[in-house]
Amino acid sequence: MKKEIKIGASVLLVIIVGTLVVFKNRSTADADPTSGFQQWTPNVTEVHDQIAHLNSGGSREEPASLASCQLFARLITRRFRGHTPPIAVLVKYHPSKWFALECPARMEPWNLDNLALDIWRESRRDLAISCPVMIYRTYIGAKPVLVGQLLPDKANGDRATIAYDKAGEIGGAIHSTPAGPYSNP
Repeated sequence: MKKEIKIGASVLLVIIVGTLVVFKNRSTADADPTSGFQQWTPNVTEVHDQIAHLNSGGSREEPASLASCQLFARLITRRFRGHTPPIAVLVKYHPSKWFALECPARMEPWNLDNLALDIWRESRRDLAISCPVMIYRTYIGAKPVLVGQLLPDKANGDRATIAYDKAGEIGGAIHSTPAGPYSNP
């Protein structure tokens, strides 16, 4: 009888410890959408300060320079790749005035939305530009696949729409999420 109690207690202990380990090491790609990506290093203030330092002497109303847009993209990329555990997110700025957001294929859609919105909001604040964010999923050994886009609302600059399309066909949106109004983080 004592032997069965010891075995039962041991099994229960293993289950409890295993559950705690699983929840503690949960993938950051599946993190809660309210987890505050903006607070990761470099945080919103640090990004703003570095962009302001690069643009010192210029006015906020002037369009952002290519160098400041590229620095912004590198800082946002560092925010995710420098986090523990790192997330394979890449942000690029294209001279034709749009951002590319490349995320792991397994990242949850609400996190894709939050990342795209963060990029759009922070670029509006720090760079004084409101440009589209193209959302890509990345797969090992393959080119990134365009799955959606965040488009600023032309009628109301404080709003944007995120649209996900069938099989990468931009223009045939099957899901869209309006986002806004804009607020400073």
